[in-house]
Amino acid sequence: MESITTQSNEVCSVCRKSYSVNDVIHYENDTICFNCKNEYFQKVREGVGGTKNGEMIYASISKRFMASLVDGIITYIVLITISLIFTGSITSMLKPAAEDTQSLGTAALLSFFIPQILSALYYVLFLGWKGATPGKMLLKIKVVRPDGSPISYGTAFLRYIGVFISSIILGIGYIMAFFDKENRTLHDRIAGTRVVEL
Repeated sequence: MESITTQSNEVCSVCRKSYSVNDVIHYENDTICFNCKNEYFQKVREGVGGTKNGEMIYASISKRFMASLVDGIITYIVLITISLIFTGSITSMLKPAAEDTQSLGTAALLSFFIPQILSALYYVLFLGWKGATPGKMLLKIKVVRPDGSPISYGTAFLRYIGVFISSIILGIGYIMAFFDKENRTLHDRIAGTRVVEL
């Protein structure tokens, strides 16, 4: 009697198609077919990470909160200190005209806007450059586009505007993450971003 041998197949973590064991490779916990290999490893080289069986692993709300807390401490200590130095310099320049209400108003406006500008630069430059602020880097999470690719500086700026909106509506923009399967906040929705594990 002739014996029949069967060869088991494996499913590609990216395209979800079934392939012979000879037509796939394994990397960490993923199985990748030869058709998806280039795309998969391009994302690995870009440091996208955050995948499990081809699916992105979204950062938990607790990790996102801790990252925001770290960034808040950094911006408070460093950026506010820098802004006070700038404000002190401006005030000393305007001191001869201390009785001039307009000059004092200018100093007050600058003391308000300088921290806002520095804070915006902190978030936008880090997110556009690394995809993560120092707080996110510490917690090993990253902001990416829906396909897992890096975000641009323009997207980082749009997301910062979204963060501002999320804050001024009594934090409702943040609360939205509790009701979203991808843990997206309002600013994630506005910028079309996701926050993933590295």
